[in-house]
Amino acid sequence: MKVNLFDLYEGCVGQLPEMTETPCNVENIEQRVMQKIGTPRIRQTKKRRLPVMIAAAAAAMAVFGVTAAAVTGRLDLFRNVLGKTVISDAGNLPLTNQKEADPAAMAPFMQENATVFEGSDALHISTVGMYNDRDTLMLMLEMTPQNGTELPEDALFIPYFYRADGTLITGGPGRTEQLVRADAGNSYYLTYYLAAPELAGSTVRVELKNAYTQAQLSAVQAGLVAAQDQWRTEYGCDSMSVDEWKALWQSENLDGRTFDTTAALLENSDAVLRGTWSAEIAVPDTAAPAVYASEHFCVTAGSLSVESENFSGQNDISYMIRLTDGRTLVDAGGTSERQAMYDAGILSAGDTVCEFAYAFGADGKMIRCFSEPVSADEIASVTALLFDYENGVHVTAEALSPQ
Repeated sequence: MKVNLFDLYEGCVGQLPEMTETPCNVENIEQRVMQKIGTPRIRQTKKRRLPVMIAAAAAAMAVFGVTAAAVTGRLDLFRNVLGKTVISDAGNLPLTNQKEADPAAMAPFMQENATVFEGSDALHISTVGMYNDRDTLMLMLEMTPQNGTELPEDALFIPYFYRADGTLITGGPGRTEQLVRADAGNSYYLTYYLAAPELAGSTVRVELKNAYTQAQLSAVQAGLVAAQDQWRTEYGCDSMSVDEWKALWQSENLDGRTFDTTAALLENSDAVLRGTWSAEIAVPDTAAPAVYASEHFCVTAGSLSVESENFSGQNDISYMIRLTDGRTLVDAGGTSERQAMYDAGILSAGDTVCEFAYAFGADGKMIRCFSEPVSADEIASVTALLFDYENGVHVTAEALSPQ
């Protein structure tokens, strides 16, 4: 819409203070607006990816080298490449980005794999390995150009991930990842991270469609923005309240229209390589998760992530997990939220506070990911945090009990 976040926020919760040069928590305002208008927002502890089909990049992609001769076996290759891989918006996931991790601790969740993709003969694509728990999947692919195909190092493939029934889990230009080049030979590695409910024990169909440069994807993004401007004019959105806009978005299936428009723009755009490659990946099953619940909240804890569900009807919900080793895991939040937790006695000066490595979803249902495995017997307590932003930032806590 042509209105900005502050206008939307005013429509959500009432009159805002007069705008001044005094610093304000724009991050928190955006989060609350997205919750109010029903738009799932990616939340993470590092750089943010906006919740749109395409996120424009401001810098060129870095391509890292991997020496295949230095590793033996596909699991060794998987670990080696992960250490040189930076997953977008999640730089602290297990084994990634040169992060030191205990291989023995991760071993139960890792599996080598050599599923071959079907599709264009321009590339040979197969899986290398994966690790997963109930709600997350780290999946690595190896691709080798064939028949004289030239693959630019900055090529960005458009991925789509589907459940066995054809339901789209996630995908599109906003899910592109960087290629990691092998020092020896002409192979590349491509790694994706999924956070979605109940991936373990399921079949995920992975589809890659065409490869583009960032400049080409930016042109597609500009076309999508122009199309959405036309929709706003078409529906007269400038005069709508937030609730009316939310209802319209759902009734007119504008999510689907955005997806279809983006797909059409991609198909008609220049690409550095055209083709489609797909494979069905069997995700290993895992042990039953631990469950913590109260009347209003439920947290299902796997070994690498937790899924939270909010039945309270309230927004501005966060969660805190205390571990038996003294660490306390919390959302990144903002300075005012963290201070409110100290003021309320929820956190103390002696706490070792850590942040979740990655979080995805909306507050109704969100998956928060660990930077290393956490077993059920390492969880001392789980607490839901309810933030109130009237007259400052205040927070109350609601304990969840093991089920």
